[in-house]
Amino acid sequence: MDRPERHQGRRAGPQHHRPRLVSPLAASLLVAAGGAVGALSRFWANVLIAGLAGTSLPFATFTVNVVGSFLIGILTTLFSHNLAVTALAVTGMLGGFTTFSTFSIETVRLIEAGRIVVAIGYIGLSVIVSLAAAALGVALARAI
Repeated sequence: MDRPERHQGRRAGPQHHRPRLVSPLAASLLVAAGGAVGALSRFWANVLIAGLAGTSLPFATFTVNVVGSFLIGILTTLFSHNLAVTALAVTGMLGGFTTFSTFSIETVRLIEAGRIVVAIGYIGLSVIVSLAAAALGVALARAI
């Protein structure tokens, strides 16, 4: 009787990884360290992009949220089994880098300034482009 050839130590079919556990203290420290790096990166990206854009439109927040969504798509796909990487890079760094609260207040300020069409465009573009960036990141990571 023919048996399918098996590689020693590997099962045929899709490979499922068990999450690599980290202690609550280690996870907390990783999130805090990543959050500090992410928040500082967002601050300086905002300063740089706002200076280059030279406009009152919220290009900086839009840019960090799209870039962050793309990177989150990649990292959650590649490292979903590694809680240390997820804590440091996704929850910490990219959680500190991306910002829904700044997006929200910028939208409120656009509305208060009577720039309703710009606010609606900002909302639509932010959601659509960020979702597309996340999907692109997932697709790219799966192709690797």
